[in-house]
Amino acid sequence: MMLAEVGVNDTAPGVQADWLRQARTDLPTAFPRVRAMVYFDSRGSGDADWVLPGNPRTEAALRQLVHDPYFLPHPGAGR
Repeated sequence: MMLAEVGVNDTAPGVQADWLRQARTDLPTAFPRVRAMVYFDSRGSGDADWVLPGNPRTEAALRQLVHDPYFLPHPGAGR
């Protein structure tokens, strides 16, 4: 299963980083059938802004999420 157009609005400092860290924890345990996620990195109108800014905390959380072994391909695993 793949989640498409997932995003989180940075309504306060750290919200995006916290959300990405929580997704890294929750997806494998609460939603084990989810094997891929596409982040909706887009500027909306008004307060709707899902762009992952150049914030070091957010970038670190995203890097940890995309490099988590759970989300890496498993050749020959029959998934």
